[in-house]
Amino acid sequence: MKAPYLFLPLLVILLTGCCENCDRAYLGDYTLEMETAEWLSFSNTTTVVFKNSSGQLSTFSYADPQYGVIPYSENCVDQGSNCGLCCDQFSGEEWTYQLVSDNNNVNFTIQAKKDFLNYLPESDSDDIPDMISVKFKSQLYQEVFDVPAKGFVEHVDLNLIRYETVKILKPQNPERFAEDSDPAEIYFHQTDGIIGYKQNDGVVWGI
Repeated sequence: MKAPYLFLPLLVILLTGCCENCDRAYLGDYTLEMETAEWLSFSNTTTVVFKNSSGQLSTFSYADPQYGVIPYSENCVDQGSNCGLCCDQFSGEEWTYQLVSDNNNVNFTIQAKKDFLNYLPESDSDDIPDMISVKFKSQLYQEVFDVPAKGFVEHVDLNLIRYETVKILKPQNPERFAEDSDPAEIYFHQTDGIIGYKQNDGVVWGI
């Protein structure tokens, strides 16, 4: 009668004994550069009013920014179905901002984070720049890399005012933004955030 009870520990050993100790490294916690944080000073703004050439006004509001430390992993080794993955691990700071029109017809999402798309902690541990991504209506519009090393050097004229240190964003996948009211260009200022955009039908909105 004791045989079944003796068999249970043996079964556990057979199922789990194959797992090796996961000796992967923790590669560090990566935070945004101080200069990038200074670029995000627009987060102190609560309301932005855009005007087009016809004098129409559209009021936008910034939602409370969302902060997170996102876990990542690389160099994963599959230890089997009973043991799971063994990975090098690291984390990256991430800030997310939303700029939404009062009628909710237009919304932009701005995200600042470490560029783990082009750089990896294992090989680039001392040189991982930041990146900024912009979404329109929750769809990725454009990603800006090498922030803050490459400052914004373009300019744009909005409502008779010239703005320097601007990045003119254009959609990475234009077919996703084909409506007349979708943006053909978004004007992102180095410290003021989104200061305007031009629709596909040619209408320009600016602060």
